[in-house]
Amino acid sequence: MLELVGEFLLSFFIEPILDGVIAPLLAPTFKQESSLRTNSIRLIITLILNSAIAGGGGWLLFESATASPVSGVAIIVGLSIFSLGFVLIVRAIIKYGAYIRKLRHIRTAKRDAEKPYQEL
Repeated sequence: MLELVGEFLLSFFIEPILDGVIAPLLAPTFKQESSLRTNSIRLIITLILNSAIAGGGGWLLFESATASPVSGVAIIVGLSIFSLGFVLIVRAIIKYGAYIRKLRHIRTAKRDAEKPYQEL
């Protein structure tokens, strides 16, 4: 019974923090309703966090590779963390590029829709 209560409390407190705070920072979605500045700040924060993850993985990889008794498990874990951080960085940049392209397309469509009225 105590396990169920503890599990409920953990899911009640930890899950909203992971879903609401950490997940959007690691894999952001750039919304059209938000301003360009807000989405740019979101990208910068995401890149800083993902660079920290990749840097931690790179540090672990370097330290385990240069250690006296080389640990294969530590090298694999370091390489995995480094790869995860790098993939998250690339994914965030690709999503931001898609957001910019879509924003440019919307602005072009608005400008083209206003052209006939400007010619009168």
